[in-house]
Amino acid sequence: MKFFNTIFGIKISLTKEMEEMASKLIENNWFRNCGKDVNFKLKYNIEQEKNVDEIEKKLTYKKDVKGFVTLDNLLIEAGRRSQLFLSLYHKNEFGNTSNKLTDEIEKRYLLNNKFDFDSIEEKFNLQYEININLFIRFIFIDILKEIYFKNIIENYPIFFIHVIDIYLEGNVIIGWLGKFGSHEVQVKDISPIEPNEGILNIF
Repeated sequence: MKFFNTIFGIKISLTKEMEEMASKLIENNWFRNCGKDVNFKLKYNIEQEKNVDEIEKKLTYKKDVKGFVTLDNLLIEAGRRSQLFLSLYHKNEFGNTSNKLTDEIEKRYLLNNKFDFDSIEEKFNLQYEININLFIRFIFIDILKEIYFKNIIENYPIFFIHVIDIYLEGNVIIGWLGKFGSHEVQVKDISPIEPNEGILNIF
């Protein structure tokens, strides 16, 4: 069943590919391989952290520290680049689409608890006796939005599509080893997060 809305004559639909990814995440056996050596390949280099105390410390940082970008700020950076890309190159065609698409994803999967991100994060916190935010809701929405836009916009900057296997394979991202440029700088061109910018820190 398709959920759609119409803005300025453009119909926004959840595609089959988006629905398939949502189903994978809903049915996923989360965190089953946290702490275990990974056996999958990604676009990005990874460094795995296995000490739970260190993982808790990194996931509770409120701001970046030298050489480490918090999970929150990593996800914000990925989302910022995609929004900047739309505003720079496709504002007239897709200026309102991103928000409308978020609304449709929320109606389809979140407001009715089909994707119960609170329970997923509670499972992690109980399993490791900590209290942190993994931003699972944010990741769920943004992976679906990336799938939507990459199929209709050439060179749309993607990040979540490249890293979602970390979650599907039962691990999690805890941050980024490296740093990003200042958000205060005027941007005239935009590109996706590239492997030469740093290393994914995972559990």
